[in-house]
Amino acid sequence: MARPDVYPIPSCAECGIQSAGKCPACHHSLCIDHFPLDAHDPCAARLATRVTASACYICGEPARPRQWSSEVYAHYIDSHACVGCHRAICDDAHTILRQEDIVVRRDGVRSHRYHITKRYCPVCSRLRFFGGLIGAGWWLTGVIVVIAIAVIVAQVALG
Repeated sequence: MARPDVYPIPSCAECGIQSAGKCPACHHSLCIDHFPLDAHDPCAARLATRVTASACYICGEPARPRQWSSEVYAHYIDSHACVGCHRAICDDAHTILRQEDIVVRRDGVRSHRYHITKRYCPVCSRLRFFGGLIGAGWWLTGVIVVIAIAVIVAQVALG
């Protein structure tokens, strides 16, 4: 007799009850109560030690990353960091552009919706089409490499 496939439901790494999703930072399976960053290890310890890194790079206001769950399948993640340069920025004064992105991830036979808030600082908002400040740097490097290769090929062909 054929046995049906059994899909085990992961349990919470903190309390052992049914998991609601995985933390995007530490990838542990967590329930709704332990999904916030300050409610589970190692993310709570990491937040406590990186207090100065979670301050706005322009004005110094606190910009702590947050994540929470509203239901078993809906999770909200706000890193309070610029997507283009990965530096922490405050919500009120220095977030120039904010975009919501929804990512659906499968977890066995279940799926979870992660609502991710993407922020851009004043510098990266102008360069968002290139991927922010870091992306623009990579594009510039690529253009310089292509020009250097073209110059070398031209010298070899003419010489």
